[in-house]
Amino acid sequence: MKVKDNGRIKLLPLAEVIILQNIKAALQKNSNAVANMFRLAEEADEFKDWSNPKEAGGLIFMPRKMSEEEFNVESDTDIIHMPSRTSDPRES
Repeated sequence: MKVKDNGRIKLLPLAEVIILQNIKAALQKNSNAVANMFRLAEEADEFKDWSNPKEAGGLIFMPRKMSEEEFNVESDTDIIHMPSRTSDPRES
């Protein structure tokens, strides 16, 4: 989308234009724009406590070889064993 910025024409993605327009309106004390910015920030997980593993999620890779017990202690979680798609549910 073409946008005029300080007398220059820029080509920006529509999503960026929407965010910029909301920022401008929020700075003018437009309560709808402020609410939009908070919704966008929440949708992007900006308010998540990334230092809390329970909120941020667990490990996505193993930093070193470790047993299930070591993993449970280090990540403060439990491993969930899922049945395979090919197993018979009556076998569980």
